[in-house]
Amino acid sequence: MTVMHRPTPPRPIDTARRGTSVRFTATLRAGALVVPGRFDTPLGADLDAVLRSFLASGLPHLGFYLVRGRARSRVRVSRASGSRDTCTVEVTARQEFHGLSVQEHRVASLVACGLSNPEIGEALACSRRTVDRHVSNALARLGLQSRSQISTLVALGEGWVAPLPWIPHLSGMLPVLAALTGQDTGAEAVPGPWGASAPVAGPTAPVLRIGSLVPAGEERKLDAVAMARGEDLAAATDLRERPGETRVEITRVRATAADAPRALAELAASGCHAVVLGNFPPPVAVDLLRGTKDLGIPVLHSMVDRRLAEFVGPTRGYDHIFQMCSDETVYVRAFATFVREVVAENGARPASIALLVRRDESAEAKQVLTGLLDLADGHRVHVIEYDDGVNWAGVALELQQLAPDAVYMGVYTETALVSLLQYLRGADVTSHYYCVWVPGIPGFTRRNAALSEGLVWTTLVGNTENWLGTRFRRLFEERFGEDPGIGSAAVHYDMVKLLERAWQQVGGSAVPEDLTAGLQTVQYQGVTGSFHFDGGRRRALCYPFDTDDPTIGQPYLTFRIRDGKSEEIGRTRG
Repeated sequence: MTVMHRPTPPRPIDTARRGTSVRFTATLRAGALVVPGRFDTPLGADLDAVLRSFLASGLPHLGFYLVRGRARSRVRVSRASGSRDTCTVEVTARQEFHGLSVQEHRVASLVACGLSNPEIGEALACSRRTVDRHVSNALARLGLQSRSQISTLVALGEGWVAPLPWIPHLSGMLPVLAALTGQDTGAEAVPGPWGASAPVAGPTAPVLRIGSLVPAGEERKLDAVAMARGEDLAAATDLRERPGETRVEITRVRATAADAPRALAELAASGCHAVVLGNFPPPVAVDLLRGTKDLGIPVLHSMVDRRLAEFVGPTRGYDHIFQMCSDETVYVRAFATFVREVVAENGARPASIALLVRRDESAEAKQVLTGLLDLADGHRVHVIEYDDGVNWAGVALELQQLAPDAVYMGVYTETALVSLLQYLRGADVTSHYYCVWVPGIPGFTRRNAALSEGLVWTTLVGNTENWLGTRFRRLFEERFGEDPGIGSAAVHYDMVKLLERAWQQVGGSAVPEDLTAGLQTVQYQGVTGSFHFDGGRRRALCYPFDTDDPTIGQPYLTFRIRDGKSEEIGRTRG
């Protein structure tokens, strides 16, 4: 007699012991998802739907939590090297996300999608009061202060919950969100590293080589050191604690303004796949960027000046240049908000405002500021222009005579700002002092404690005390024994990591055009915010001035210096 043994159905992975993992491959063939050893695959239709969307999207990697009932499984999906239709899937059973309950986790994931509480309630079929409670509980459990910090934590920790409920406007957002709905969004897929239909056929390189050009000289020395250390930290570590997938080598040159063009050409000729630029004076930066036209490799920088706009606009020949921040008009737009919300509302209405800007920026800055302020209410705007070699004592005297309620100081080096503050304090000009970026240089408040007390300052690119910013600061201090400051080190860390992510997306291609294409399609959440160069745009967005979606922009940060420390006093609302 023959005895037939019927195989016992496998136990679903989400009922297995915590930490149990299953790893398998999945291939999309003729519209069908094929998984060898199908009986070993977990979680059924929901996972299948997300895998189909992932393979159709062009994304190189996707991490999320798959929820079934009260059980959550951690899922990581990676596209097979050089393949359009095959991915590797790893599912780990019974995983939590920072102590959140399943429903709190769902709500946090939808907050990170950019949904309002009423929209979340509609998506999850629950009341707004219930959503409000879950959001409050999530903030308390995570030790966070705002919805944008929840968004950062979910995006960086790949804490998305899948499948996401189908919400029509998700189709216009990041491809990762569309993929997590498990549905065909109807949107055109983001090109993958293989282009339209085939793997990259060009040569690949085992190491990503990045050239770094930073300014030499005492005036910008501390800032240049911070930039270099941020890049070195990025090449050596990953804040997400993942095993390194890419080996990065950085060749760095410090050059004076006169030597910078030659140094840039030598870096490009050395075999670098891309170049990152430090903060040079605007005329030097213009010459450098023009000189990259024939180099053929991607160039990243975080400088702002109206003269740099042509390099990230429609001008032909500069598609390889990427600006890691918004433009300089955001500073003035944020100052207008400061005047409306702080100066005018504190008894100085109408307000007298002094705008201290470089001569070549003054007309545009005044136009932006007066356009945003209601001059019918009696606000008065006085413009003081300066050039290189300015007499700061004379500027302080003019401000003393004007006695404005607030002074916008468009000064971009520590030497210049300290000189101006010394004269202003000496002239007893008692205004609201508002400046940009410079106090983020490491050690600024320590070196200038008395001068900078009470100073309000803002930045387009800065690391804050959220989850990623805190980890970045800790690793920086462990490695270099110093505080990283609030700007240059972080954004240069992000430049290297963005290049690394784009290079991975194009399969390590050594073809410069492939890496440029990768930068134009990759989505990266960094220390200073989100980077998403879509639709041909090659300048980062600032939230809330350029976009109302915090998942694709950098938060505009405002600080006040108290007792020798820069304390964040809020995200500007716009």
